[in-house]
Amino acid sequence: REGAASPGTRISTAISVPNANARGDLDSAPVAETVITVANSSDLNALSQAVILASFGEKITVENSSFTRIPGAINIDAGTIFERTLTLNQSTFAADVIKARSYNTPGTDALVINGGAFNASQLLRLYAEGGGALRFSGDVALSAPATDLAGSVVQIDPGSRVRATGNVRVFSDDHRYDREGFGTLESATPKTALPFANRP
Repeated sequence: REGAASPGTRISTAISVPNANARGDLDSAPVAETVITVANSSDLNALSQAVILASFGEKITVENSSFTRIPGAINIDAGTIFERTLTLNQSTFAADVIKARSYNTPGTDALVINGGAFNASQLLRLYAEGGGALRFSGDVALSAPATDLAGSVVQIDPGSRVRATGNVRVFSDDHRYDREGFGTLESATPKTALPFANRP
């Protein structure tokens, strides 16, 4: 598995990485109520051409951190089997390709993005799998020639704003933005709204 940690690595307690440069990825087997937290990191990079935070059942929270991989890719994946929330809080990401996804049940948040900026030179893909919501709050900047947002619910909280460049496709069955009671999705080009099932 590309960029994986050593075989048999298990993380059974919360992990906090303050003001640190991490090497490689966090890769763990499912343990109930475990949380992976990366906090206050000025620059979190891998030695290879990818930054990977992979969780197979643990919650992942990234806050006040900066991920940079140019050239290369950033992949933050909380998995698609166990119900978990991936939270990206006031962090910045820069790479050729940026992907983040998590899985949760209907009526819950799968992927929460609170502020921050994403700068991808090729592709940006933010996915809430299962029935969980992709939810934005605060002021979020999405810069990429191609941006895919997906969730059975895609919501921008009231008073919040998501600013995007390039082509933006939103794959959802419930578009909660650009209408009364919700925030706005501002795009330099026309936005394309498609069914959730059509996501690539």
